[in-house]
Amino acid sequence: MEALSVLDGENRYSCSLALYPLGMEKYEKVISNSILKLYNLKSLEINVGDMSTVLKGDKEDILQAIDILSEEANNSGDFSLNINLSNVCGLTCDN
Repeated sequence: MEALSVLDGENRYSCSLALYPLGMEKYEKVISNSILKLYNLKSLEINVGDMSTVLKGDKEDILQAIDILSEEANNSGDFSLNINLSNVCGLTCDN
């Protein structure tokens, strides 16, 4: 069975991000403020979940989103950011 890309272009990626602010009582605010900044990148598809956020778009936009998210979190204190980047997962469907 062949997988078909549901997004055009060879430069498309899917990225799952999980941000963990460390040692903060109001960690939810850091996470929500960081994610809100991503909506400035109009070309990204953004799906916010309970434990992670999934981005879909061009490689450059995904990398810019990672930079924005990590800078916003860094400005708030210590953090861990788990990143799962793929050029297949989340971008294909079975025929």
